[in-house]
Amino acid sequence: MTAKSEARKNRTDDNRTKAGTRLAVAKEEAEQAAAHAKGAEESAGETARAAGETAGRAGRAAAAGLAGGRQAVTSAAHHAASGATSAWTTARHHKGVSAGTAVGAVCLAAGAFALGRRSFRSNAGPLTRLTDGRI
Repeated sequence: MTAKSEARKNRTDDNRTKAGTRLAVAKEEAEQAAAHAKGAEESAGETARAAGETAGRAGRAAAAGLAGGRQAVTSAAHHAASGATSAWTTARHHKGVSAGTAVGAVCLAAGAFALGRRSFRSNAGPLTRLTDGRI
């Protein structure tokens, strides 16, 4: 073998050694990248699950709020309807209500008048009252 062929052989061996080393380094880096990718995938999965749970909780809270609002509206509508019914009944029977109020006021005035007259009377007997106190 000549010196040139010997040098070429050494370079080829060196290149093969360097290529093997680079291949080993590339494999190691690929394995690390795969591990990182798997960790990122797991993390993304956990994040997606957490986001799903949060969305579910928000949905349940919104549904509960909607149900509460619906109950409040129904209750308010019921109260308004009962008030309107009472007002309509009063308006429909307003003549009777007015007459009853007038009769009550007259009875009250008559009772007050009778009580006032009774307290004004003297303690004379019936004959004295009949003759205006002459007998």
